[in-house]
Amino acid sequence: MLNFDWLSGLSMAQVKAIVMGLFFVVVVWIWLLPKRYVYQGAPDRRGWRNLKVWATLVVLIQALLYWTFG
Repeated sequence: MLNFDWLSGLSMAQVKAIVMGLFFVVVVWIWLLPKRYVYQGAPDRRGWRNLKVWATLVVLIQALLYWTFG
């Protein structure tokens, strides 16, 4: 069984920093995906079809909402 009692000792600022770090890790992982995966099934490689850009935008919106209301 996992014990997460140490989390109760963290301040809200520390929790926000940890979550923002996780959002950053997700964005880095997104940009490390190979292009063949990003454009899979797309008829062309136009910039607006780049899933890296769209996924990054979604994560940044989520991070902004968390930072504002979390």
